[in-house]
Amino acid sequence: MITGDFIVLGCGWAGILASYYMLKRGLSVTCIEREFTLGGLLRSEVIKGFTFDIAGSHIIFSRNNESLQEIMAFLNGNIVKHYRKTFVLINNTAVPYPFENGLSMLPPSMRAEILVSFIEALLEVYRNPDWRPRNLREWIYGYFGREIARLYLEPYNEKIWKRPLDEVDVDWVFIPGRLPVPDWRDVVRSGAGVPTEGYREQAIFYYPLRGGVQALYDSVLEKVSSMGLRLVRGIEVREVRRVEDRWIVNGVFEGRKLISTIPLNELVEAMAAQEDIVKIAKHLDYNSLAVVGVALEGKAPDMHWVYVPDRSIVFHRYSWISSYSPYNTPDPNRYSSILVEISIPPAIEVNPERLVEESLEGLKKLGVISESGGEILFSKLWVHRYAYPLHTIQSNKARERLMEFIRESGVMVLGRWGTWRYLNTDKILEESLRLVTNINSR
Repeated sequence: MITGDFIVLGCGWAGILASYYMLKRGLSVTCIEREFTLGGLLRSEVIKGFTFDIAGSHIIFSRNNESLQEIMAFLNGNIVKHYRKTFVLINNTAVPYPFENGLSMLPPSMRAEILVSFIEALLEVYRNPDWRPRNLREWIYGYFGREIARLYLEPYNEKIWKRPLDEVDVDWVFIPGRLPVPDWRDVVRSGAGVPTEGYREQAIFYYPLRGGVQALYDSVLEKVSSMGLRLVRGIEVREVRRVEDRWIVNGVFEGRKLISTIPLNELVEAMAAQEDIVKIAKHLDYNSLAVVGVALEGKAPDMHWVYVPDRSIVFHRYSWISSYSPYNTPDPNRYSSILVEISIPPAIEVNPERLVEESLEGLKKLGVISESGGEILFSKLWVHRYAYPLHTIQSNKARERLMEFIRESGVMVLGRWGTWRYLNTDKILEESLRLVTNINSR
């Protein structure tokens, strides 16, 4: 039996951070990871000199300066700073993101209709001060008006969530830093043709200079390795039992306390919960993610990522990952690279060849590939089963009941999948620190 103070289930970003903060406090930690390759959704892969973040575009930013500084300190100077150059593609026009702040790029007639519908929505909320959106569709129409909804937010969100927006809850929207809420003054100025800047906490972002986004994960991994973390790879959590005042995992690992960052539904199953709890866990909804990396000849345009609400295009976003760091290609003056992201409901069977083909066709249709002025050198597909926890109304009800069960059991849960919430990198850091601080104070 391998014993210690704490067992952490899952050693992705949440698990490695929890381990780090506990080790700093002198606790012994065993972290159990299903995969042999570490990094979770912060994994990068190098192919023929091209670095791809294989779970899609990741950047470093936060409205909490302390969190931002903590993350950047992990990288120890391996950082490049960027001013966001991000766009929403509307009718072949690249509108600066956030869309409502980039309206000056659109024709006057379109701007006028957008502004009229935005003010109508604003007045409607003013007349009904007790109004609260019941779902994501109502939130979009209530905050942005029918024209921004029709042109951008409705089709884009339908593409990424793959669910009727009436079924998507709005609790995740109000997580600070998750989605920008428009300042009506800026929208009016933008509609009148004056460029404005929105989502200011993300207007400047950071990225590892070398190593892709995995450099961030690896920097913490290096620290915990030197601090004595017992890290076990290639072990699936099959059984979690409470025996008196100890936790036993797979009959092999024993600890006084247990922190889980693995998917909540899998934790419930491993705990052999009662039948009604197992049934409730089946209502937790999520999307998988397919990412296509494309290496190209030719220099990338001056862009970072682009949102694509066009329903005829299979992907919802593409990123010029070569623009994130000059070391993401063998030579940024001669080569470039793209990441394409496609969300997939769990019931849909993935056809790898077709997804790659449709992604390349979409890039050609949008004229993206021709922007590089060169041929496709190669492409590769990665599929991640757990990518986006879905905050549907039914899924949220299931989560609430499961969290009550977990609290009663004494297990502590953390992270995007441990708590089944759509959290950014910085929020996971903040929650990891808060959890360990509370443990230490007790």
